[in-house]
Amino acid sequence: MTESALIVGAGPGLSASLARLCAKDGMKVAIAARDTGKLAGLASETGAELHQCDAGDIDSVAALFKATDKTIGTPNLVVYKNRLHAMWSNGIVGEDENGQRILSSYSDDGVKWSEPKVLIEDPDGPDGRLACVA
Repeated sequence: MTESALIVGAGPGLSASLARLCAKDGMKVAIAARDTGKLAGLASETGAELHQCDAGDIDSVAALFKATDKTIGTPNLVVYKNRLHAMWSNGIVGEDENGQRILSSYSDDGVKWSEPKVLIEDPDGPDGRLACVA
């Protein structure tokens, strides 16, 4: 299975270098920013999926993860700056059971966290054979 990377808040500096490195290493790459027009060249150069996302808006981030789950799959690597992000599976026991979801919460200071939001529902649905594991 091909590994994938999602770079959120991408720009022409470090995140562009990371996109190039990930693509060179054979990873599927998705890049996201508020202004995607500035990233068209990078997307073309790397073969990356291009997504519009306001990383300061958790609903926009949730929509991004739902979109990338359909294109690059659940990312193995997520790169984002200026905010701490935590992602986890809802399966404390029986992690491989049906109905898994991946949830996310964010914090600006590492102390106060947002309410968890569902990023990805179980891709096979509640009766599927595969589990969605974070």
